[in-house]
Amino acid sequence: MSDMSTFDNVELLQQALSARRNAYAPYSHFQVGAVLVTAEGQCFSGCNIENASYSLTVCAERSAIFGAVSAGFRQFRKIAIVGGMTEEDARALLVSGFADNVSKELPVEYAVEMNNLIRLEMKGSIG
Repeated sequence: MSDMSTFDNVELLQQALSARRNAYAPYSHFQVGAVLVTAEGQCFSGCNIENASYSLTVCAERSAIFGAVSAGFRQFRKIAIVGGMTEEDARALLVSGFADNVSKELPVEYAVEMNNLIRLEMKGSIG
């Protein structure tokens, strides 16, 4: 967890790239890192963790969300996700506009690819 009161997207994506390095992906070799920013400006990182029993695999986004929720946070501003087989091939995803709660579904308003950054705007209530 770290503090990010100013939401510099480049720095956020760099943190997600750093979290990606901690991924455990011996089966897919596709490493993913994520950084979740709470409404209060706290950052929680996560990475994908694979298991031979696929149902025990955890994605990077869930890892970051679980950390934030475990620390008592329920409102989120954005999440940066970086994934790929190699660091050079890694692609970035920035999701902003989170609503109040975590949910199984994230209502996506639109997605636009901008170079290597894909930006998703969220709309509606999560929870």
